Amino acid sequence: MGWTKFSIRPEYEDFHTNIRNLFSSRKRLFQLKKYICFVDPRHVLTEDERNNHLFKISNVSSSVINKCNTLFNCDREVSVDGAMIKGRLAIKLRIPDKPVKFGVKLFVLCDARSGYCKNVIFYAAKDDRAAGNLGKPGKIVIELMRDLHWTNHHLYIDNFYTSPILFRLLKAQGILAAGTARPRQGYPTNKLKTVQLRSRGQVAWLSWNEMLALMWKD
Repeated sequence: MGWTKFSIRPEYEDFHTNIRNLFSSRKRLFQLKKYICFVDPRHVLTEDERNNHLFKISNVSSSVINKCNTLFNCDREVSVDGAMIKGRLAIKLRIPDKPVKFGVKLFVLCDARSGYCKNVIFYAAKDDRAAGNLGKPGKIVIELMRDLHWTNHHLYIDNFYTSPILFRLLKAQGILAAGTARPRQGYPTNKLKTVQLRSRGQVAWLSWNEMLALMWKD
């Protein structure tokens, strides 16, 4: 991701100048940040709100996500993956293999060409709801893609999410999918294990249940 330089329209010049002056110094920015609040401090929390770590920003985050969803139409190719943002919340995680080691985990649906963020799910806490054969990663993908049914999109994911059950469900909703894979329920694993790829660049394929599996020697 890079920075794109753009010119400011004249009618927004005063607004831009005021914002720039408001945050003219790092010290001033942190002073204002201390007093930002998105909920009424006099509000009495319910039990569900106490258990919701994102309750205080839920109205703002929902509004931002809805705007992201409605203001942009993705190209045909879209992608789902995880991301980390820095934060000091109780729901922060430590994931050593991420560029951001500590932070809040997000699951993001993005346009594959521009990188535009179309939809987001916060990983707030352990989800005890039953996911069935689809699995929790598959349930995340279905939730992120809920507004793109029958739109002829092609979804690309990695092996954390890929499963034959998910792909069949997406196809039934008018979405084609592809991704790297790890052995899971529904794969023809035994048939693929019998294939011996000896030279680099050699490819084997197997078609089953309207799906295609490819294996190659790297």
